Amino acid sequence: MNKKVVLSLSLILLMFINISPVNAANNPRNTYDVKSGDTLWKIASTYGTTLKDLELRNGLQSDLLLVGQKLRTPIMYEVVAGDILWKLSQVFNSSVQLIKTANGLSSDVVFVGQKIKIIPTKLTMSGQFVLMTRDQFRDWLFNQKFQEK
Repeated sequence: MNKKVVLSLSLILLMFINISPVNAANNPRNTYDVKSGDTLWKIASTYGTTLKDLELRNGLQSDLLLVGQKLRTPIMYEVVAGDILWKLSQVFNSSVQLIKTANGLSSDVVFVGQKIKIIPTKLTMSGQFVLMTRDQFRDWLFNQKFQEK
């Protein structure tokens, strides 16, 4: 009898735990910390995007990743009370138009409990150079992993 109760409680608990890596669980940042063994392809497929898209959104010049490096990735976000698209776009380095397009929204209205995909803005490239605003550079610099030789 005890085994059945423990098994039932365990199953109920598992139903409430969300183990999807794509769901941000209302994380204030849409960043992914690179781990040992990660590849850009693996990260792109996990977050439902492409290699080129990850490169453009993170200002990457190559596929080389460093453990601890942070990458901006698309996420799924559950709307909570007080959320508006403009605020979400600021928090997640996106734009209102990108969020609306990614979710097929025709207005700026979102509802509590609604799940929306938030895609970070792309960085502008000019040849081999990444063009950034001061805020984009600050955010990029904050999310990089540097190693001294």
